[in-house]
Amino acid sequence: MSTIYLDFEKPIEELSEQIAKTKEIGEKGKVDITSTLTELEK
Repeated sequence: MSTIYLDFEKPIEELSEQIAKTKEIGEKGKVDITSTLTELEK
């Protein structure tokens, strides 16, 4: 299911995309992304 964002929610959408991409990189590359995810999720 895809989330639909309103215009004023664009920063939230971008942040969600960044978090998803970071998690994907961490899973594929076996990289410790804990500190990056913590910072993004604040």
